[in-house]
Amino acid sequence: MEKLKKAWCKLILISVALTFLLLLPVFYEIYYQAYYYTLVILISPLPFLRIFYERKLDEVFYRKWEKQRRWGFWPNMILGSITGLVFLVVFVSAGQFFGRGITPVDVVERLSGGPLVGVVLMMVVFAVILGVVGWYENENRFSRIYYNRKYGS
Repeated sequence: MEKLKKAWCKLILISVALTFLLLLPVFYEIYYQAYYYTLVILISPLPFLRIFYERKLDEVFYRKWEKQRRWGFWPNMILGSITGLVFLVVFVSAGQFFGRGITPVDVVERLSGGPLVGVVLMMVVFAVILGVVGWYENENRFSRIYYNRKYGS
C-alpha cells in the first residue's frame, strides 16, 4: 500500500512538472518554441516509464553496479564526473539556446579567454562534485536493493 501511495505521488509530481514545462512559454519568452515543445514531448514519457519499470530497472542497476563497483572509487568517480560534465554542458547549452536564443558556438565566441576558462573550471568543479555524489548515491541504491533482496520488502 505504501509503495502504491509513493507511486501515485511521483505520478502527480511528474504530471505537474510536465504541465509547467508545457505552459512555460506562455509566461516566459522561449526561443525556438517548436524545438522546445518537441524536446518536452519526446522526454515526457521517460519519467513515467521509470516509475512503471522501477523494479526491473533496479535489477539491471544492481547487476551492473555489482560489477562496476569492483573498479573502486576513483575510476567510478572519474566516469561519473565525465558523465556529469556532459550533462552540465548539455543542460547549460539547452538553457542558453531556449532561454536566450544563443547557440553553444555563440557562447564560446562571446566569452573572452578569462571568463571562458572560469566557466569551464566551474563546470569541471561541479562535475567532480557530481562524480563523488554519484558514487555515494549508487552505493546507497545498491545497498537498498541488496537489503530488499536479502530480507524482502
